[in-house]
Amino acid sequence: MAETCAKAACHLSERFRLPFSKTNWSGLSGSWKGSGTGNSIDFQEHREYKPGDDPRHINWQAYGRTGEYVMKVYREEVTPKLDLLIDVSNSMFGIDKKALITQVLLNFCRESALTNGAICHIWALNGNKTCRIELSECEGGNLPLGPSKDGLLDSIDRVELRPDSLRVLISDLLFLGDPQKIISSLCRSRGRLFIFAPADPSEFAPEWSGDMDLINIESGELIQSYIGEKTMFSYQQAYQRHFLMWNDTADKNHVGFGIFYSHQALAFQFEKTGLRKGLVEAAL
Repeated sequence: MAETCAKAACHLSERFRLPFSKTNWSGLSGSWKGSGTGNSIDFQEHREYKPGDDPRHINWQAYGRTGEYVMKVYREEVTPKLDLLIDVSNSMFGIDKKALITQVLLNFCRESALTNGAICHIWALNGNKTCRIELSECEGGNLPLGPSKDGLLDSIDRVELRPDSLRVLISDLLFLGDPQKIISSLCRSRGRLFIFAPADPSEFAPEWSGDMDLINIESGELIQSYIGEKTMFSYQQAYQRHFLMWNDTADKNHVGFGIFYSHQALAFQFEKTGLRKGLVEAAL
């Protein structure tokens, strides 16, 4: 599966990339236009000379006309920063097609960072556990999977998010907890957040009926239950309310949010939804 995911992510990155151009970057030198001044060839504006300014940037033609020192100001060139967070609880990988789209999303983000010169840090989250993983582990699918009884808030609070970084959370969001607290934590230090939520039809439209032996995918607990029409209706209503709550909270906080379905091609979903919502942009 790792090779299939890597190829799919590579093809996606030829058409799309994460929205790096919509962020005012600052910091380390690189190939992207930043929000400050620097030494690139991209002219920005003129301003008055100040003591300590580099004389190489004096506009000598303007000095010849006016007798006053005028500085040429150039746009700085910077390196984008991507903080990529992946939920590795069992529910993310318990369904084959969902595991596949999750891995493709993860590799697409990684590939997008590499091809656009971004410094990428990848964090695996599981309940209250957090660990940093290498790019090679991400590509090969060697993720620290495991059961989780908790949401992600405790682990997110432990992640060393870099100031002004672009943040991407890949999670199915199938846990209890206040979305506002999680989003606020992920947006700390002036970060710009996008949430990619993989989903499978067996979750929002399960074929349950009658006496069922259900297994909690996180704990392994066996639950015997009778599933009738009323129970199914209540389940589907709760599922819809849960994701409406996440979508509304994301909108209020100016956070990019998208659900990506395992039964549809990601390229189609990026084209139809990702570009429109600003979750991705066309690759140059």
